[in-house]
Amino acid sequence: VKEGLKAPQLSEEGLFVRLTIYRRVNDPLKNRTIKDYEPEDSKTMEIVKEKQYIYDLLSKDDDLTLKQISIDMGISEASVQRRLDALQKEKLIARVGSKKSGKWKII
Repeated sequence: VKEGLKAPQLSEEGLFVRLTIYRRVNDPLKNRTIKDYEPEDSKTMEIVKEKQYIYDLLSKDDDLTLKQISIDMGISEASVQRRLDALQKEKLIARVGSKKSGKWKII
């Protein structure tokens, strides 16, 4: 048994036997921020800045809508949606609840 891990467990479940082996999980996404990404060109740099701006906005107000962010930034709603999708894919934000009545959660 490795240090800090639970001992393996053996249990019977009806006709089956279950062996549970615990392992240490290293989460490469833990404690990561959007600033950890290195842009490759000026267009990518602009997108990173826009994502950082949206991230900062949502950190201050989790009720913001796509339209409000679009108006604040002066970019299209489609662009804001792409940035939000990227932030969600990078596991930096998450939508809790529905599109209409939900809120943003900073992870």
